[in-house]
Amino acid sequence: MEPVNKSAGGDISGLAQHLAEADAALNRLRQQCRQDGNDQLEAAIDQALAAVHQARQGLADRETGREPSGYTPDEIEQLFTAIFESSPYALSLASMPEGTLVMVNEAYLDLFGFTRQEVIGKTSVEVEITNADSHALMAEEFQKSGSLHNFEVSRSTKTGKLLNLSISLDWVNVGSDNYLLTTIHDQTSHKQTERALEASHLEALSDRQRLLRVMDTIPIGVGILDARGVNMQVNRHFEVIWGGPRPQISGVFDYSAMHAWWADSNLPVQPEEWASAQAIHKGITVTGQVLKIQRLDGAIAYIHNNAAPIFDAHGEISGCVVAIQEITELKQHEDEIRRLNRTLRALSNSNQAMLHAVDEQELLNKTC
Repeated sequence: MEPVNKSAGGDISGLAQHLAEADAALNRLRQQCRQDGNDQLEAAIDQALAAVHQARQGLADRETGREPSGYTPDEIEQLFTAIFESSPYALSLASMPEGTLVMVNEAYLDLFGFTRQEVIGKTSVEVEITNADSHALMAEEFQKSGSLHNFEVSRSTKTGKLLNLSISLDWVNVGSDNYLLTTIHDQTSHKQTERALEASHLEALSDRQRLLRVMDTIPIGVGILDARGVNMQVNRHFEVIWGGPRPQISGVFDYSAMHAWWADSNLPVQPEEWASAQAIHKGITVTGQVLKIQRLDGAIAYIHNNAAPIFDAHGEISGCVVAIQEITELKQHEDEIRRLNRTLRALSNSNQAMLHAVDEQELLNKTC
């Protein structure tokens, strides 16, 4: 970097401007370090900022006649150069208005795959890092406000690999010359991750739509519950069986709001006995519960109740899936069959008694 012109008189104001711009550029670089968790470089930048602040105070002291103290401009320039070279972010300094690269750091060379000799004295367009149209677009944005921060662009390496970059531009005055400081943050991996997440999200939405279509076509009630036992998604047949949407509940122990009895004993089903409650609390699959329920419209129905837990990627229970099938008609047929069987047994007993009875009194004693 060329030395700063430190001649007396009007050059003090130019030096003050240079220090102010260095202050702003270093602060932006420190902010980027903080976002990325680069504590070591942030500490070095803090030291440089302290030097800049002392130098600016020294200039103010000179203007007011006080004796200046702290770092000299040469020492500040040395700190700035050290940070420039050691920064993990790609940095370049270009002479303006030509845009010729006069200084790049190792991170810049590593990022684009060039040697220092291949880029110094040339523009980024000439070495085909960017093209003229993209360069002009960024220059137009820069000219609007005199600075540009976190501007997302695509650039190419020496081998033609496309990179997704975030670029910040700041003016730096060195002596009487204007230079453009470019800070480059490689976001290629971040963008690839974003695209992968977006693709996964779209695939998940597609899978969900397929699941909903399947749920709405199968002739049983299906519900997906969260880890509290609260409905997240149910199909149309689920609500048909229950005679409408189930009551709003906040957890398993609100299941008492759903009136149900064990079909074989006619005892009330306790909240913790429901298949879904056992799936969520115990992580087990429960099938074949035969329940008598009171629908929300007041009618009585019989169902087969089943549930299986859903586990997340860490093996933790994240909810369960419930499948219910109405068996009211089947239950009625079973009851009718049992009634007929009792009748047939009674008739059979009567027939046997008639065949073996000796007299009318004996027949009455056996059949009545």
